[in-house]
Amino acid sequence: MFRDEIGGSDENGYARLGGKGVHGDPFIDLKLFCHGDSGTPDALFGADFSLDVSHRDFACNSVYYDPINEVLIDPTGRGISDAEKMLLHVVCDPQLRRPASVGQVSLRYFKFLLRGFQPTAATRKAIEERFIPCLSALTDADRLGYIKRQIFGKLAASEHADAKARLEAAVKSCTVTGLWNECFEPICGEMCT
Repeated sequence: MFRDEIGGSDENGYARLGGKGVHGDPFIDLKLFCHGDSGTPDALFGADFSLDVSHRDFACNSVYYDPINEVLIDPTGRGISDAEKMLLHVVCDPQLRRPASVGQVSLRYFKFLLRGFQPTAATRKAIEERFIPCLSALTDADRLGYIKRQIFGKLAASEHADAKARLEAAVKSCTVTGLWNECFEPICGEMCT
């Protein structure tokens, strides 16, 4: 539950069930509640998911599973539908997260675009105006590590060149001037290594 905002999945509140994606094995990464600190009132569990949802990225990643009753809980009312329709609705409240974490949401946005998801107009606007500016809070090394884990980590090596070209096209399709040159070009040569 309590995690570092930047770091590998083994360090930041995820539990992996199944095999390794790069080998084609089926798996799912489960994210635990991520808000609050040990011993504070923010670490209470209950029926209200609103605080935890505001720490997620998109509605499609804000669906919860109740293993006792074996039901999915969709507090946004659109998470399951968005996953099925491959839509992105941003649910993250950037005011509640550190700038580096907000910058990571923009990188996840590009990951979802590469997987065929389409953003709503409001999501695209929010990402470009409120999330992408926070990429500067990540060092080149942190940005590179996150891109490698999120975008290239689950791909076979033979898919890297195509993913890199599609990432460049997606980044350059943003209305944010110079985004590729400032945040991606300096680390471009190391993305697929």
